[in-house]
Formats: sequence, structure tokens, C-alpha cells
Amino acid sequence: MKNCKMCGTPLAYDAAECPNCKFKIKSSNNINMLQKGAKGYVIFVISLIVIFFLITVGMFIYIGSKHSILNDKANKMEDNMNNETNDNDDTNNNDKTIDKEEQVKNIELLNGAKIIKDGFYYIDGILRNNNNQDINNVRVTFVLYDANGALLDTRYETAVLIEANGTWHFKVNCGLDEPNNFKIKAIEIY
Repeated sequence: MKNCKMCGTPLAYDAAECPNCKFKIKSSNNINMLQKGAKGYVIFVISLIVIFFLITVGMFIYIGSKHSILNDKANKMEDNMNNETNDNDDTNNNDKTIDKEEQVKNIELLNGAKIIKDGFYYIDGILRNNNNQDINNVRVTFVLYDANGALLDTRYETAVLIEANGTWHFKVNCGLDEPNNFKIKAIEIY
């Protein structure tokens, strides 16, 4: 049994306050509970820090893998372009690669192209790759004319890839000046 420090009244072992003077008693149980609460708080804070760290590391790994995939795709496209260049430079090429001039001959403009207005003026159309292989880096160049036949501008649009026997829907921005007519100046593969 213990006594109150203020008035000396005998206290029960688990008393939280003196029944006589209402003095708050610090018991070892109260201190232990505070210590346990503090330990729980520390564990909680450490857990949050660890979770934050793991999420951050996961994001860097994810972003790094995306970057790696994009680099792989870019390198693959570059390799394909280099292989096409090497194939065209090789006079003893026995594979079935079609030269660029032949590939261009097998590109067809479907249903013509037309001028449309959607805020700006556009030339809208579809090209079809009638080759049995994909074509990379196809550029279509258009010459724009006004109602008097005077040259307004030259515009072009590029497709990175048109798959074998596939189509490409192009929409070439002509700007604010309304073209009355246009001609396809060139279809090129580069």
C-alpha cells in the first residue's frame, strides 16, 4: 500500500487519484501504458517511412522499365532503318526486300483526298500500303493553291509505319488560308 504525496491518505495500489484531495497519482501502470503508446507510435511512423520508401523504389523501377522498353523500340526501329539502308546498298542482295521506288509504286490513295474545315483547313485522306511488307517513314508532300491557281504553300505529313497491306489515315494541317485546290507532289520513303 502507498500514501498520497499531498495529503498522506492511504491509497490502493491501482488508484489513479487520491480520494481525499483528488491529487493525480502517477502509477507505474500509467507510465507503462504511455511507454507502450509511444512505442506503438514509433513503430507506426517507421512503418510509414518503409512503405513510402518501397513505393518510391517501385516507381523508379517501373519508370526505368518503361524507359527501357521505349529505348528498345527506338533501337529496333533504328536497326530496321539501318537494315533497309544496308539492303538497298548491297548489290548482291538475294532476299525479297523490295526497293523504295517499288514500294512507293505500291502505295495507293484510296477514294481521293479532300479539303475539310475543322477550325483550320485540312487535307484528309487514306493511303494504302499494297506491299507485302511494312513500310517505315512514309512522307506525303502536298502543294496548295488558291482560287486563282497561285501557290499558297507546301505541306507534308509523315507516317512512321504503314503495316503490310494496311492503311494510314492522314490529316494534313493547311493553316487558316483556305486552299482551293491541292496536288500530291511526292510520296517518299526515307
